[in-house]
This record gives sequence, C-alpha cells and structure tokens, in this order.
Amino acid sequence: RAGGLNGMNILLVYAHPNPRSFNRAILEVVDAALRDFEKSPSVLQRFEKTKTVEADWFDFTKNEIVPMKGRARLCPYYFVSGEGDAARPQLGGVLATIVPADKKIIHGMKDAVLAPCSIN
Repeated sequence: RAGGLNGMNILLVYAHPNPRSFNRAILEVVDAALRDFEKSPSVLQRFEKTKTVEADWFDFTKNEIVPMKGRARLCPYYFVSGEGDAARPQLGGVLATIVPADKKIIHGMKDAVLAPCSIN
C-alpha cells in the first residue's frame, strides 16, 4: 500500500498469504495510523519486557504502607505541540503500572499500583 503524510511518500509492503494473520492486523493498524495522522497522530513504540521493582502501596483497610515486589510497565504519553509543519510530538509524562511479581498480565489488573512519573 502506498500513501502520503506531510509530503512524504510511504510504501507499506505486506507479503503474507493469510488475510487473518497477525501481520495483516499490524498492516491495518499502521495503515489507519498513517491515514488518520493529520487529525489524530499516533506514536508507535518498541515493546520492552517488564522490570522487577520494589514498590510501596497504602492499604486503606489496614491503614498501613505495604511493601511489594512487582513488575513495572512504563507508558509514555505524548502531546503534539506547534502548528502545521512545525508540529512535533513532545513527551508529556509517563505512567508506571506495577503489579505483583507473580502476575503475567499487567493490563486490567485490579491489584496494581499506578504512579505518575516525572522526567528530570
């Protein structure tokens, strides 16, 4: 598939025999992100494995701080600043999600610590 973005020519090459493949799903997501970029920009980021960390959280039922060994995932948030061709994504902040170390899935976890992070 070919398309344009801010005057750039983009060619996406898709070569998989199964139209229901994961590769096809990636193609469709990237194609939609490029098509909609002017009105709703998207930033793709490389996946990194979670890191094991020590975190404290407050247990309101026991009224005490509880230590927890957990796995952390960092999610950056970008905002577009500037106008027209000068518009650029700027890192606006990061949300750390920390779940108990024995949990395999981070998304949708009810037993998690959500912590906004700052960058110095």
